[in-house]
Amino acid sequence: MKLKYVLLVILLLNDTKLTSQNAPVPYQGTAADSLNILKELGQTREVYLRQQYDSVILLSDQILQKSKDKGFNRGAGESYFLKARATNRLGRREKAIEIYQLAVEQFHKVGDHSRMSSAYNNWGLVLKDMGRFREAVDIGEKALDHVKLNPPGRLHFHILNNLGNSYQNLAQFKNASRAYFEALQVLKNEPDSLYMQRMQAEVYINLGIVYFEQKFYEKSIETYIVAKTIFEEQQLKPQLATVYNNLAVVYTEIQDFNIAEGYLLVADSLNQAIKSEVGLAICTNNLAKIFREQQQYTLAIDKHNQAIDMLRNIGDQSYLPSCYLGLGKTYTLANLYNEAHISLLRGLQIALKSGQKVQELRFYEGLIDLHKSANQMEETLSLIHI
Repeated sequence: MKLKYVLLVILLLNDTKLTSQNAPVPYQGTAADSLNILKELGQTREVYLRQQYDSVILLSDQILQKSKDKGFNRGAGESYFLKARATNRLGRREKAIEIYQLAVEQFHKVGDHSRMSSAYNNWGLVLKDMGRFREAVDIGEKALDHVKLNPPGRLHFHILNNLGNSYQNLAQFKNASRAYFEALQVLKNEPDSLYMQRMQAEVYINLGIVYFEQKFYEKSIETYIVAKTIFEEQQLKPQLATVYNNLAVVYTEIQDFNIAEGYLLVADSLNQAIKSEVGLAICTNNLAKIFREQQQYTLAIDKHNQAIDMLRNIGDQSYLPSCYLGLGKTYTLANLYNEAHISLLRGLQIALKSGQKVQELRFYEGLIDLHKSANQMEETLSLIHI
C-alpha cells in the first residue's frame, strides 16, 4: 500500500507542471480523492467494454468535473480520453477529434508523453476512418514523436502501422514502406508471442499491398506467403481469407490464372466458413477480374454486378469503388462506353467521399482509357490535367 501512495504522490506532483501557456494548477485534493477518481475511471472503462457508450460519456463528464475541481490533470486527461473513444463509437467523429485534442492538452500538462501519443494515435485513426489521410499523417507523426521518448513497445508499433496505412492511402508508398519496416523492427524487440506473430503478419499484408501497387509482384507474393504461414499456424480463418484473396489478385495480374483461381477457391471456402458476406463479395469481384483478363466480358460484367449487389445489400461501401472500377474497365474493353462511363463515375463519387486516394487515381486512369478507346480526345486531355 505504501508503494501505491508513493506513486500517487509522484503523479500529483506531476500535475503541477508548468506549460508555456498555462499556469500551474496546484493539486487541491487528498490522496483518497485521487484514488477514488482513478477507481471510477477504471469502472468507466469496464462500461466502455460493455459497449454502453452513452453511459461512458455521462460518467466521464462526472469524473472530469471532479478532476477539474481538485486540479487533478491526469484524471481530466483520462476522462477526456474515454469520452472521445465513446463519442467516436457513436459515430460523432468531429466531436471525438475535439475531445482528443483536450485530452492531449491535459496529458501535456503532466508531461506524460506515452498518454499523449495514445491520444494522438486514436485521433489519427478517427481522421483515417473519415478519409482525411493527410491530416491523419500529420497527427500520426506527432504521435510518433512523443512515443519515441519512451522505450519501444506495442503502442510504438501500432502508431507506425497506422501511420504506414495513412501514407499507403495517399499513394506515398516509400513513406508507407518506411513506417511498416520500422514497425517490424519494433516487434523484434518484443517478447515472442502469438499476438506479436499475428501483428507481424498484419504488417506483411500491408507491405504486400504496397509492393503490388508499385508492380513489385514477386516481392508482394513473398510477403503474402510469410503472412499466410503465420495465419495458418494460428488457424486464423478471416486473415487467411484476406491473404488468399490478395494472392489471387497478384497472380491474376501476372496472368497465371490457374494459380489465381486456386487461391480464390480457398478464399471463398474460408469466407463461407466464417460467414463473411464482404469476403464473399470480394471473391466474386476478383473472379470477375479473372474473367476480364481472359476476355470473357459477359461473365465478368455479371460477376462485378453480383459483387456490387452483395455489398449494397449489407450496406458496405468500403469495397464498392473497386467493384465499380472493375465493372467500368470491363465495359470499356467490351466497347460499351456509355455503361463504362456511368460505372466509373459512380465509383469515383464513392471514392471521393471516402477519401480513397489510390482508388481515386485509378478511376481517373480508367476514365482516360475509356475516352481514348471511344476516341474522345478532347475530354481525355481535360482529364489528364486533373
